[in-house]
Amino acid sequence: MRPVTLITGASAGIGRALAHVFAQHGHELLLIARREQRLAELASTIAAQGHKRPLMLPLIPRMVLLPGKLWAMRVATRPPAQRALTFFRRV
Repeated sequence: MRPVTLITGASAGIGRALAHVFAQHGHELLLIARREQRLAELASTIAAQGHKRPLMLPLIPRMVLLPGKLWAMRVATRPPAQRALTFFRRV
């Protein structure tokens, strides 16, 4: 059974670099980021290098009105652990 690694901020910087390192060490990856295009490019690059294609979880921010008329960002997605459990059958 291969280890599963969840990486947030995977579309750039340290998150992107760590995705490559963990893929090279045989981990299955759950990549989370706001920039879906960059996330897809990273997943394709990792797969093209002969590693298992990572599961991507793009975060979709949206504005919501909170009580007291305060605006805030909210992420519209299922919780990452739930997605990982569905995809990998374990967390």
